[in-house]
Amino acid sequence: MEIHRILVVEDNPALLAALDAMLQEEGYEVSLAESFQAAHRWLDSHQPDLMILDLSLPDGSGGELVEMLNERGTTPPFLVLTGQGSELDAVRMMKLGARDYLVKQGNFLSLLPTVIQQLDQQLLHEKALRKAEANLVQNEMFHRCVTEHCVAGIIKIDISGKIRYVNPAACSLFRFSAGYFLNRSLSDLHHMAIRESEDPYLVNEFPLQLALQGLPTPSQHVIGWRRNNDSLIWTICSITPLFKLEDFFEGIVVTLIDVTDKRQYERKARRDVLQMQGEIRVQTFHLEIANQRLEEEIHRRRTTEEALLNDQKLLRKLLYLYERDRKLIGYEIHDGLVQQVTAALMILQSSPIFEENSTDEDLVKVNRFLKEAIEEARRIILGVRPPLLKEAGLVGALSSLFEVVRTQFELDVDFEHQLKEERFFPFFELTIFRIIQEAINNVVRHSQSEHVSVKLIQHQDHLEMEIRDEGIGFQPAQLQQGGFGVQGIQERTEFLGGSCMIESEPDNGTVLAFEIPLQSATLDQLRQESKAEIDT
Repeated sequence: MEIHRILVVEDNPALLAALDAMLQEEGYEVSLAESFQAAHRWLDSHQPDLMILDLSLPDGSGGELVEMLNERGTTPPFLVLTGQGSELDAVRMMKLGARDYLVKQGNFLSLLPTVIQQLDQQLLHEKALRKAEANLVQNEMFHRCVTEHCVAGIIKIDISGKIRYVNPAACSLFRFSAGYFLNRSLSDLHHMAIRESEDPYLVNEFPLQLALQGLPTPSQHVIGWRRNNDSLIWTICSITPLFKLEDFFEGIVVTLIDVTDKRQYERKARRDVLQMQGEIRVQTFHLEIANQRLEEEIHRRRTTEEALLNDQKLLRKLLYLYERDRKLIGYEIHDGLVQQVTAALMILQSSPIFEENSTDEDLVKVNRFLKEAIEEARRIILGVRPPLLKEAGLVGALSSLFEVVRTQFELDVDFEHQLKEERFFPFFELTIFRIIQEAINNVVRHSQSEHVSVKLIQHQDHLEMEIRDEGIGFQPAQLQQGGFGVQGIQERTEFLGGSCMIESEPDNGTVLAFEIPLQSATLDQLRQESKAEIDT
C-alpha cells in the first residue's frame, strides 16, 4: 500500500467534513485545507501520498496550485474534484498530471474509495516499474563497465555472422581498432584463425561457425590468430550462445583469454623436460656403472671382511693356545725345574760339608746360583702365568704384579682402581693384564723412571686405563713399528675393540691412555669363545 496520508483541499465545509469522515473510516491519515493559501502553507512543510483537489477555491484555483507545485518539483499524485459542466477544466488538469477526476454529483463519494484503491495499485505498479528500469540501467552500466574493463577479449556476433561489439581488450589483443571490427563478418575471423596444430581451419570446422549454426561443439577451444602485423597469438576461446527472451537465438558471445606466454612457457618446459630426460638417462647409465662398481667393491670388501674375521678368529685361537702354552710352561717350570733346583738347594744346605759361614767359595757360589735360579724361575713363571688372576681377579693379579716390580726393580708403582664389577670374563681380564704388564715392562726397560702411576677406572659403558711415567720420554712420530713392545699393546687393545693414545715428549715422560668398550658384538663373541675354551 502506497497511500497513507491524504490532503483534501475543498472550500465547501460540509463536503470537507464528509470527505474527512469517510477517508478516516477507510483507515487513511487525513489533513484538511479550505483554501489555496491553507493548502500552500501545509504543503510547504508536508508531503502527502495523495492530494484530493477542488478546482474552484475562494482565493485561487486548483490549477494554479498544481502549476506552482510542478515548478517546485514537489507535486504529489492528485485527484480532481469538479462541478458539473467543468469537464474541460478537468481534462486540462489531467494534462498537468492529475491521475483521475470525479464530478461532484450523485453518489460520487461512494466511488472515491474505489478510485483511491485503483490509484494505489497504479502507484505500486509504477514504483515497481521504476525500480525495474533503474535495475536495468544499473545492470547495463555494470555489464558495460565489466566488458569495457575486462582483461579478456569479448566479441559479440549476431545470428547473421556480423560482429556487433568488440571490447577494448579484444582490440588490443588483435591490434585492430573497434571501428575495424564493427560490421565485419565471421569469415574475417575465420581467415585469421589457425588450429592448435597450427593448421588453418576449414569453413565447416571453424568452432564459431558451428556454434552460430547451432551444431554441437565444445565450449572451449585453443585457437591461434594471425594479427595484422603477421604475429601469432594463442587464446582460449569460450563460446556462449546468446538468447533474447527465452527461446529466441540472437547470436554468440566469444571470450578470448591470451595464453601466448603460457603456451611458449609450456613448449619451453616440454623441451626442458625432454632435455632433462636425456640427461637423466645419461646419469642413470653412469649411475648403473657406478652401482655395478660399488657392488663389486662391496663384494670385495665383504670378502676381505670375511677373511679378516677368519684371521681374527684364527688369531683368537692362537692367543688362546699361546696363553695355554704359557700356563703349561709355567706349570712345567714350577713343578719341574723349580722343584728340582729347590731340592738341590735343600740337599746342599743339609749336607755336613755346608755351613752358612763356610769359607769354601765354590759352595757359596753354588748356594747363591741355586737361589738365583729359583728367583729367576719364579720371575719367568710370573711372566708366562699371571699369579692369582683366576683366584683373585684382575685387581688382585695386578697388585701382585706391581709388588714384584717394586721388589725386583725398585720402581714405585701407584695403583688407582675403581671397578664396579668384581670380575669380567677370563679372556678379557687376561688381555687387560697383558696390556698393563707389557706397558710396565716398557717402563722398566726404557723409561729410566723411578715412579709410575696406573689407573683402572670402570665407567658405565667402557673401561678407562692410564699408565703414566716420569722417564726420559720419546718422540711418538719416531716410534718404529714394534718398538718398545707398543705393537703388541695396540694389537691387544684393538682386539678388544678399544683405542690407545700415546703422548710423550723427550725428558717429559710418557702417557698411555686406553679406552676399552664393555659392551660390543666383538666382546660378546669373545665371551662366548672364552666360555667354550674353558669348557673345552
